[in-house]
Amino acid sequence: MRKTYGFMIVLAACIIAALFIFTTFVSIKVKAQEREVTQIYQKIDEMRIEIKRVKIESSALTNPLEVLDYATENQMKSVKVKDLVNIEIDKDKVN
Repeated sequence: MRKTYGFMIVLAACIIAALFIFTTFVSIKVKAQEREVTQIYQKIDEMRIEIKRVKIESSALTNPLEVLDYATENQMKSVKVKDLVNIEIDKDKVN
């Protein structure tokens, strides 16, 4: 009888040790995934800030004089209307 109980205690101790090791590795993986998610959220926040900046810039360009000032500040060149060419793209033919 005593050998049976001793074997069961050793088996239970091995199972508990295996569970502890398994949960440790799972915890490490969860923390790594949490870091990845945090980095992705930071990138998303940076993109949102950039989109807001572009929206503010574009809304500031509603005044024609401001458009001319913006173009001269960023060294943009004017294009004549007669030089513009419309290009039609069929959605079905695009990859």
